[in-house]
Amino acid sequence: MGIEKTIVIQEVFFRRRRLWVGLLKALLVGWLGYILYRQVVVEAAMSGLWRDLAGLWPESLPWLLATAVLMPVNWMLEAQKWRCLMAPFAPLNKRQALRGIMAGVSFSQLTPNRIGEYGGRLAILPAGQYGAGVAASMVGSLAQWLALFSGGLAGLLYMARSDTPWRYAALATAGILVVLSVAYFAGGRLQWSMPALLRRQLSNLTPYPQKILWRVLALAFARYAVYVVQYALLIRATNLAIPPDMVLSGIAAIYLFQTGIPVPPLAAVLTRGELALWLWESYNVDTLSILTASFALFIINLGVPALLGAAVIVKTKVLK
Repeated sequence: MGIEKTIVIQEVFFRRRRLWVGLLKALLVGWLGYILYRQVVVEAAMSGLWRDLAGLWPESLPWLLATAVLMPVNWMLEAQKWRCLMAPFAPLNKRQALRGIMAGVSFSQLTPNRIGEYGGRLAILPAGQYGAGVAASMVGSLAQWLALFSGGLAGLLYMARSDTPWRYAALATAGILVVLSVAYFAGGRLQWSMPALLRRQLSNLTPYPQKILWRVLALAFARYAVYVVQYALLIRATNLAIPPDMVLSGIAAIYLFQTGIPVPPLAAVLTRGELALWLWESYNVDTLSILTASFALFIINLGVPALLGAAVIVKTKVLK
């Protein structure tokens, strides 16, 4: 009797699986919408960020437009990175890769340090490709960390010319960079550091060819350059009187320090603002202007793509 009842329940669930999947999608999209509303509308309005951002209009319009134009470049570079890493196992076309990236951006808004990005990317893959998708995403993240730590090291070394404490930070960063480099170029042998369950799923994967790793690393550095330039453009838009060399070295240090702080996306805006105030305090920067630049970057690089990703999630056929 118990077995028959279980079978009946399974049959009911199977017949209504599309309904359950639809409800789950609605829940995820609704949750994302609520979070973005709280972050972008309510909390930002309370902080005066929208008022300050509106105050930049129209004098700073060219800088804002230039930043917005670079947004698709940023994510197309990331999509190409993922395509390169998926190519040996499950080739994706440009549209599929970009859809996965956008879905990942949406999922990332629901988790600290954007770890939900993996789930969004896997959502567009068939079940048999999940292992390859996880491996590609992990190696892609490692490549981006290499770019980030390399840029951060350059920024710290520049600032260390006149401030001894930065030399210690640069030394620590160099050590981490060496470890990341060894791990990255070990390719598929990264499996030793993964959980046993995931290691079994990836047991059929071979190390990535060095040619692919170098190509992906080049894309990671290109993407890093794009979002450094974006932040610099927004700093310029807020009319902050900071020398260009200190803007670039400071941005590199901000991105580096922010990497190790596990916070939700909008909290990362505030964290970035606090770091900027600390790094550029000698230039008497305005607190609200710094936060406005960080907030504008959040809207352009994450807010808009997250909405596009929500549309991808709704249209994705999960039952594959």
